[in-house]
Amino acid sequence: MSLDPERRALLLDAKLRALATDLDIPVDGEPSPLGGGAARVVDGTAVALAGEDAPERALGSALLLAARHEADRVVLFHDDPAVAAVDARRAGALAPSPEVRLVAGASSEPAVPSGPLGPIESPPMPEGFEDLCRGAGVDPVCEHGTWRGEVLGLEVVRATEAGFETGVGRFDREASALLHGDLPTRESLAAAADHVRAQRHQGAGAHPLATLARERWLRHDLLADPARVGLVDLWPVDPPVERGGLREPAP
Repeated sequence: MSLDPERRALLLDAKLRALATDLDIPVDGEPSPLGGGAARVVDGTAVALAGEDAPERALGSALLLAARHEADRVVLFHDDPAVAAVDARRAGALAPSPEVRLVAGASSEPAVPSGPLGPIESPPMPEGFEDLCRGAGVDPVCEHGTWRGEVLGLEVVRATEAGFETGVGRFDREASALLHGDLPTRESLAAAADHVRAQRHQGAGAHPLATLARERWLRHDLLADPARVGLVDLWPVDPPVERGGLREPAP
């Protein structure tokens, strides 16, 4: 049986206070929310315990909390060794570096940083993919070894082992294959691209095609006009972590 949210928050806060006390960090004051975890800020130190649901977001949340309270020290506790290792690696690039610790029983130990991410080699663009995309006004993009075509930052076609699949996201691609499998790929891609453009524009409101992957839309606009941020040229790079779906934010 799962705990109710209030009871769970109390238990996480108690665990955080015990871990902080073990390091002689004062834990007076009121608890602060931390996206499914627990946090407190006392005397310029922000201490946080990552939650179970999305521990990979804890470091960013802790940094925002520290900035909001002008804390100059951040101590983050993790139960997940893999996430702790990644956060320890990321923390090493910051100054001052947050202290990332792995929970070990009733105490904790410094998390060992994971190794650096290696470069991802982009495979050659599949034959005919660029012509297909350009013909529909779609931007070909390769990320984490997969070629995709985007309209204003939103994916509408993907190159797979089975061929070129059109649609916005995995479920739409599967539905498109079932419902419009008899259409030539150029026609189905043009229809998908036009549908996205019709909804993805300034003032479009809350339509899903206007709200999905908005950070990618911003990236598209900045790539098209770098002068908006005082630059001459910009080019895209792979996000550090591959997106699991369209609803996962990734620049």
